[in-house]
Amino acid sequence: MIPADEQTPHVDADLARDIAEAVFVAEVESGNIPIGDRQVEGILADFRARVCEIAAPPEGDSPDQFEFLFAIDHRDSLLEKARLHATAGLHEIALILYATWIEHSINAIISRGLERKGISSKSTLTLLKEVRNQKAKITALWEVAGIPAMDAELAASIQRIADLRNAFVHYKWHGESGDTDAQSSKDRYTAATEECAATSAALAATEESFYWDGRRDEVLTAFHSQRPGSRKETTGY
Repeated sequence: MIPADEQTPHVDADLARDIAEAVFVAEVESGNIPIGDRQVEGILADFRARVCEIAAPPEGDSPDQFEFLFAIDHRDSLLEKARLHATAGLHEIALILYATWIEHSINAIISRGLERKGISSKSTLTLLKEVRNQKAKITALWEVAGIPAMDAELAASIQRIADLRNAFVHYKWHGESGDTDAQSSKDRYTAATEECAATSAALAATEESFYWDGRRDEVLTAFHSQRPGSRKETTGY
């Protein structure tokens, strides 16, 4: 007879915890587990029930309906590199990285909003590809996705950053008068990267408010305290 511990494939504990957290975050952000002003215990109980449903679907349901699709979130790396380049005085490169982070975040928020409305991933991808104008994304497509209207100053800042990023990336070699010297151009990018830092923080707060009702840290802290290997262990996940 094969010992029980040899019958069960070994799963790295850290990997298992990371997967559990990724699934929990996805369930919340997709709207399957509402946050609102609910007690944390109820939120975590919903997740345990959801895990059981996925692991052992009701009779007659196919496990295939719970297909997991994975996407890589590059935003932490983008933000880190943007800050490093800004600190090094490479403000044009920092601006490109910040602007890319902003675009990734806008697409992420819209994607989740459309998912919550039951729009297929295929249609969501089509909308994000075809609606190329960023202003249209944070106004019209924002509304279609059911996201609360963006603060006017935040929207204006995002547009300023996008315009300056595009001017650098799609450089037209347009001559300027001698009154516009290299220092003034450098100062413009320096000021822009400072604006980027504030704008990225504001957009992150908008995302947290939409997904988590402003309670992300609170809920995830409770989630971490309930995981196996933490001070308070449960058998749920």
